Amino acid sequence: MTVGTLGQIHFQKAKHLFDVISPVYDLRISFDNGDLKDLSAMLQGAPPLLGSFRSSFSFIGPGELARASGDYHARDIVMPGDYSLDNADAVLAFEKGEFTFKS
Repeated sequence: MTVGTLGQIHFQKAKHLFDVISPVYDLRISFDNGDLKDLSAMLQGAPPLLGSFRSSFSFIGPGELARASGDYHARDIVMPGDYSLDNADAVLAFEKGEFTFKS
C-alpha cells in the first residue's frame, strides 16, 4: 500500500519548541493499492473481505474535534463463501468519533 500526505499541522498554543499541545490539522491523506483483508481486520465488527481499495480524504480541525471526509473506492471485492463485487464506491466521513459511509 502507498500512503501519501500533504498539508500542515499547526501548534498555535505552543509556548516553546516541541510543545505539541492543541494541534490544528489541515491535511490531505491518500491510500493507494490497499488490501481489504488488512482493512477489514482493523475495523471492529467488519466481515472478512478480500480485494483492494484506494481512498483520498481531508483531515481538518483542532485536535479531538478534527473531522475527515473523502472518497473510497474498492475493487475485486470478495466476502469469502458469500458474495463478490467488481467495484464499490462510497463517500466516507469521520466526525465526533464515528465513521459514516454513503454510497
